[in-house]
Amino acid sequence: MTLYEELTAAGCEVGNSRSNLHVKCSDKAETIILYHCLLPNSNLTYSQFRSNIDKSLWYEVPFAYDPFWK
Repeated sequence: MTLYEELTAAGCEVGNSRSNLHVKCSDKAETIILYHCLLPNSNLTYSQFRSNIDKSLWYEVPFAYDPFWK
């Protein structure tokens, strides 16, 4: 499964900005993201940002929003 597929299957709240995947911070989301970042040959990176709308913390994973690429 891709990172996006695994996060959505786990019920994590996701969004996007063009091809960048946004995931609301949670223990479950962090575990899944870290797993995918540590896979051999993984080029994934991530950062955190605070939403301008509700001030909650989110992760951003560049180029990982699968629907953008379809």
